[in-house]
Amino acid sequence: MGKSLRDIDISNSAKRLIDADYHLGPVDNAFDCLTILREFYGNLGITLPPLPDGWTDDNYAQRWQNGEGREELYYYLLSIGTEVEPNYIIAGDLLIFDGKEWVFPGIYLGSGHFLAAFEKGVRVVPLKLFIHALVEAKRLQVGAG
Repeated sequence: MGKSLRDIDISNSAKRLIDADYHLGPVDNAFDCLTILREFYGNLGITLPPLPDGWTDDNYAQRWQNGEGREELYYYLLSIGTEVEPNYIIAGDLLIFDGKEWVFPGIYLGSGHFLAAFEKGVRVVPLKLFIHALVEAKRLQVGAG
């Protein structure tokens, strides 16, 4: 079993992300909802599962802009980590939000705040603003996907 994220300095992994620009698709120094996860968890030594079938680094941004992929993203996010009760989330846990028109992940930072990539950039957001749309929380382990 891998080392718990409790044993890792979450703030160091999040530092480079906070207030970074948004860019749909992989580029340096700007993030979307997938690349923020890769960057954050990659800094902690965690490799995420492969992208959903048919998605590649080269095509997912275009597919998303064409209105494709919401369901694939949702099920991809659900496939990551182990479910944890929302009342027991800890810093580093993956949060999955579903607003029916949109779906996005967040990374819980503790103290009632999470980190997420929005079109205006990567922001630290009070969880209470999106708690109504929280559908699942996931815990990832170092050394596991």
